[in-house]
This record gives sequence, C-alpha cells and structure tokens, in this order.
Amino acid sequence: MPRWTPALALLLHAGLATPAAAAPIRVVLLGDSITAGYVSAPAGPDFATLLAGSLGAGFEVVNIGCPGASSLDWSPSAGDSYCPPLPAQLPNLYTALAATNLPADLVVVVLGTNDATGWLEPQPLTAQTYRNAIDELVAGLLADGAGQVMLATPPPNFDSPPALLLLAEYAVEIQALCGAQGDDVLCGPDLLNLLEAGDFAPGDVHPNALGHATIATALQTSIGAAVPEPGTALLLGLGLLLLGRGSRASPPAVAGGRQAR
Repeated sequence: MPRWTPALALLLHAGLATPAAAAPIRVVLLGDSITAGYVSAPAGPDFATLLAGSLGAGFEVVNIGCPGASSLDWSPSAGDSYCPPLPAQLPNLYTALAATNLPADLVVVVLGTNDATGWLEPQPLTAQTYRNAIDELVAGLLADGAGQVMLATPPPNFDSPPALLLLAEYAVEIQALCGAQGDDVLCGPDLLNLLEAGDFAPGDVHPNALGHATIATALQTSIGAAVPEPGTALLLGLGLLLLGRGSRASPPAVAGGRQAR
C-alpha cells in the first residue's frame, strides 16, 4: 500500500476541497434575441436558463443577449445600437454590455439570425461582412479579458430560403475562424445542422422549448469539454499520482511467491 506523506495528505485535502472553495468559472453568453431568451411555441425554458442549471454551482453563467442585434451591432467599432428593454440607444453595445462583463473564463457567441434577414440593417449582411464583424468582436473580447471565446454556428431559418443560404455561408466563416486562431477561439456546437424544422414554431426564427433544450445540451457538452469544472483536473492528477505510488510500493511477485529484488 502507498505511504501517506504529509505533503500527499495535504494535496488530497486540497483536491477534495477545491470544487467547493474555488471561484466559479464565469461563462458569458453573447448573442441576439435567441440568447436573450425568446422562445416560440411550444414555450418552455430558454437555453441560457437550462445551461446555468445543468452546469451547476461550479459555473457562473451571465447572459448578455441583445434582442435585434446583429454581429455588426456587437463590433467594438460599431455606433449606437438598439437593445430592448434597455434604453433605445446605447453608445456602443460592445462597450455597454460585453466589456463591462469581462473578465470571463469563456464567452460563447451565437450570432447570425438577424444578419441573414437584414433585421434593423439596410440589407442582409454578406458572408465577408459577417466574418469581419465576428473577427473584430473576438479580438476585442480576448483583448479585454476573455480567457477563451467559443463560436457556435448560427441557428437555421427554415422560413426564408435566402436567409438559410446566407446562414450556411456564415457557418463556413465561423468554422474557419474557430479553427484558425488556436486554443483561444473554440468551435462550439454546429447549431445550423443540429436544429431541425420541428425545433421552431412555423414562421418564427426563435427556437421553441425543444430547440432551446437542444442548444443547452449541446453547449453543456462543448463547455464541459473545453472548461472542466473547478477541481476536476486536480483530482484527476491526484488519482494518477496515487495510482503511480501504489504501483511502486507493491513490486510484482515472481514464481514461487518471492518478490523481485
């Protein structure tokens, strides 16, 4: 059996105490009305609420979704933006909502629904314009205190074939951005292909209760893989240490019951 040294006992105590004592991992959800909690029929809890419950006490989930926002609105260089129920005009959406909620361990970005329809914009955003805006947003978040940024592809829009085609182009840009900038920019769930027509009420771009539950489950899986709950890594390392000490403390027996020297 392994011998329990004072240092090993202290490490074990620290490992067991870490999940309760460590500061929660801060996850900021950034997006449009879908992130903000709009749910079509049949109604139910939104994905942000479900995600906060499923991640548990080791995480702090902060929702800064802004109804009506496009990726351009979230760009650090953007001008005034509309974000109900906040005042009609914010000096800058990024400055007012994103920067003030940093630092954070992880920022999850889900944008594209309003970009593809041109909602509150002169026209739908091209894929290049969308990519430039997301790229600027990611750079701003990382510079202002986001440890990592997770980019999910935008949800589909089954009621508008032109918008759906644009969303597919946006998804290509998202996958290029999250695959090209290293560990700081993570690929989140592929919501464009994950959600189906039955996840939306007819004529509504907002997922219903089933759609939001699907998003929450997918994000929980992605976040859990990218950012383990506090203490998990330490406990795993402690287990491997104990396993190694146990192996060294009990040399294998040889024929006849004698131990190898």
